[in-house]
Amino acid sequence: MSLNTLLNLGFGRHPLAHAIQWERHHLFMREVGGRMVASIVVAFIVGVLFIDSASKAELYIWFGGATFVAVNSILIIHYYTRHVGIQRPDYTQDSPEIQAERVKTAHRWHWINLYLSLIWGIFWSLPSLLFFADATAVQVYSLLMLMVLMSSMPSVTMGCYPDIYVVFLTPVLGVLSWQLLNMELDGGWVHKVVGPITWISLVAYSIAIFKTQIQAIILRLEHQQARQEAAEASQAKTRFIAAASHDLRQPLQAARLYMHALMQSHQSQSDADNALLERVNIGLLNANDLLDRLLDVSRLDAGVVPVNVDTFDLCQLGSELLDQLQGKADEKGLSLTLQNPQVPCIVTTDRLLMGRILRNLLENALHYTHKGEVQLQLSHRLGSRVQVRVCDTGSGIPEDAQLAVFEEFTRLPGSQSVKGVGMGLPIVQRLCQLLGVSLQLESRVGIGTEVTLEIPLEMPGGLPASEGSTVASSGKHDSKNAIEKPVSQPGFSSNGAFAFDEAGTNVAQPSLENKVVMAVDDNETILDAISLALIPEGCDVWIAESVGAALEQIAANKLRLDVLISDDQLGLGDTSDDLVSAVQATQSTSVPVLILTGNTEAGRIQTLQNSGYRVLPKPAAPERLIQALKQLLPTV
Repeated sequence: MSLNTLLNLGFGRHPLAHAIQWERHHLFMREVGGRMVASIVVAFIVGVLFIDSASKAELYIWFGGATFVAVNSILIIHYYTRHVGIQRPDYTQDSPEIQAERVKTAHRWHWINLYLSLIWGIFWSLPSLLFFADATAVQVYSLLMLMVLMSSMPSVTMGCYPDIYVVFLTPVLGVLSWQLLNMELDGGWVHKVVGPITWISLVAYSIAIFKTQIQAIILRLEHQQARQEAAEASQAKTRFIAAASHDLRQPLQAARLYMHALMQSHQSQSDADNALLERVNIGLLNANDLLDRLLDVSRLDAGVVPVNVDTFDLCQLGSELLDQLQGKADEKGLSLTLQNPQVPCIVTTDRLLMGRILRNLLENALHYTHKGEVQLQLSHRLGSRVQVRVCDTGSGIPEDAQLAVFEEFTRLPGSQSVKGVGMGLPIVQRLCQLLGVSLQLESRVGIGTEVTLEIPLEMPGGLPASEGSTVASSGKHDSKNAIEKPVSQPGFSSNGAFAFDEAGTNVAQPSLENKVVMAVDDNETILDAISLALIPEGCDVWIAESVGAALEQIAANKLRLDVLISDDQLGLGDTSDDLVSAVQATQSTSVPVLILTGNTEAGRIQTLQNSGYRVLPKPAAPERLIQALKQLLPTV
């Protein structure tokens, strides 16, 4: 069907005209098989109805006609199913060439469907010609009911193409009306106008259905397009964040390593100099905190955050977190308390990620509360869940902004003085989705905010939660009785962000003294900074800016490496994978590998997670870099 015809039907000028045309064709073809089967069944019933009163010739004509149209329909529908298909395509991905081809296909099948509609219409016009002459009143009225049923049944689906419906309906009701017009039945003239009135009513109904269906198709396609545009915008934002994060991590990595070397060499300087260096270091740590949070969001969106299910006491976890945050509360003069039941709250989920959720919520509450208190409330079991509340007496969140706070980089008006970049709650929301935890926020301006979590006692596929407990908490938080935990836990960075490597730190580690370490990075500044950080450890450090340069140094100096450090992206299209493969081929034994990456792209993160190598996100703290190198060395 041409665009001019589409224009006459009311949607030719729509930007999605091609998709609308194909969608209505798809809807029509999806239902055509069912219509044909129903028509064949009713045709058999009509033949049975007149089997005693009709002649053999009439019955042969009737059942022969039914066979003809049925075989035509079955063969055509079978061909369509095999060669065209009835699956709805994704119109948002169609190129102009594909759109043009779909229009041609719909045009072709429109004419084929007109043919099917015409032969079925002619077939259903036969009963009044074959059977009315010797029919009883009961048979006539029964046939009328069946024919009206067959005429009205396809009007909903054939509403996609009113012209196809009219081609079917006109011979059926035209011949029937002519026969009724020449018949004299008890009841007067009513039967003479049944045909025309029925034709007019069904055509009007078909046009009304057509308008409704086209509107529904347009709404559905516009929604699909809007969803696609939103997804593309989100992907563009993610790519921008990933690129910006990567570019920022490069100089920040070098700056942190330089600062480490500078602080090591100025330990004997004056207090004023040391204080100044410490303030610079804090500024670098704050920048690192922002990049860590960007990495967290990227890893969660990429689906590469591992979930390690364990059974533990939620009360104990809450007590540990409050112990870690008590100092921040004291600095602001806030009361930080834990209210929990007198029995343990045993859950089976990821302890590390649950701790991250609660820590982010508590830190957020402490940031936005200037007087009063922050409470962590643990309730008894509610069926198969434990309810947790984080309550504060802060400034509160306006109702119209309560959804926005879960979007990245959202800061409420008047919160500019509060440290942060608006990433805490988006990370919490993603973690809750990952662990199957329901999240609800209630807030009133000037009164405070309450965040409620409902934590499953058992994650899908996890172990059943036990009733026992290793530690029974005692109502309010008591820092003297809490188990001490370092702020930097395995799997977290110093600010609680995720870490790629999750190896423990309580294992005796070998020295780096006299170890041959090669660092490869396309950034000369980072190589220089890595050397300054590792030389004081007694390492024999070799640096290279490319895969080729690294291989040349290994060959020229006959190096036997103890550890290889590689940037993930090395320039000239090379990656750490290329470097590791090339270097390992020059060594007699397998060399431990540490990969530094500023990449936050979802697919690459997944690949690194599965590589089997130790991976540190840039900017890596010098202490953490050194610790990771020691962990890679074999213990004696």
